[in-house]
Amino acid sequence: MQISENILALYDDDAVTNVFDKHKDSTTGTLTPEKLPAALLDLDVRCQEPGLNGPLTLDDFKRIARQLNEAEQWIQMVQLSSLLARSIKITTLDGLKLISDPEISRGLDLFSLCAKKLFIKRMTRFREQEAKLQVLKTVPGNTKFGTCGYTMKGGNVDDFFKGLPERIGKLSYLV
Repeated sequence: MQISENILALYDDDAVTNVFDKHKDSTTGTLTPEKLPAALLDLDVRCQEPGLNGPLTLDDFKRIARQLNEAEQWIQMVQLSSLLARSIKITTLDGLKLISDPEISRGLDLFSLCAKKLFIKRMTRFREQEAKLQVLKTVPGNTKFGTCGYTMKGGNVDDFFKGLPERIGKLSYLV
């Protein structure tokens, strides 16, 4: 499997700057909204284009290019950094400084296996939850504050404003 240089370029400030420079307007030194889609594609970024009216600076471009999409936000909830640290079996910064390339390789192999199992399990759960949500959406009366098909009897608006004493009578210990 070959690593996409475009994917790695997004995390390299020099590479992002080169893409920006390639697409920017030479007179203003900024990126026009019309050239933004092509610049983002150069970094292998596929996102919904923000509604922009004015030119973009390099910092604007970096912010837009590195903005997390929905899938990235969901995946971010999986503790991959912790899993990686546990896979390489290093707990201190001093240990990280001394780790060898073969140890990194073994750790990344273990990380890959564990991440695959974890991701498959989470995707299965995600699909199950999504299916349950779809079923709930088809139940009549199921809105944000709905009752999932059950009808509650509580009277009408006038009954609400009359209050409990009007509906059930005054409580003897309060009289």
